[in-house]
Amino acid sequence: MRIYLDTCCFNRPFDDQTQDRIRLESEAVRLIFYHVETGEFTLIGSEMLRFEVEKIPDEQKRNAILVLMEEVNHEIPVSFHVLKVAEQLESAGVNAYDAIHIACAFQGKADVFLTVDHRLCRIEKKVHQMYGLRIVNPLLWIQDWEDIGR
Repeated sequence: MRIYLDTCCFNRPFDDQTQDRIRLESEAVRLIFYHVETGEFTLIGSEMLRFEVEKIPDEQKRNAILVLMEEVNHEIPVSFHVLKVAEQLESAGVNAYDAIHIACAFQGKADVFLTVDHRLCRIEKKVHQMYGLRIVNPLLWIQDWEDIGR
């Protein structure tokens, strides 16, 4: 299973855990990393992901996320092809950074693009029709993955 976690997923374990939704999504992200470590999942990352993480102003949080990024199995560069796909996504209403992330996931042949950004999850149908890529919240996805028997 090839998965792409966007920047907000990498951030989620370091967010304020007082809200139930955030705490549950954090646990889902931790579980996904566990399955990456066991080799069940291949983690796709990107040059865009690294760019966004390196802009995080909190040095401690940034360094912790960079440690998590060491689990990335394949880092997709922001190539001409990625930018062309991102341009198509932007014309369909996706903002520029998100479009590049989705294009990198597509270029990396990810089976799923995971995000805790509910705005992005709402465009899943459009992206799936265009590129065959699912966009799902990690909590919902890991529950489905476990329910179908892996």
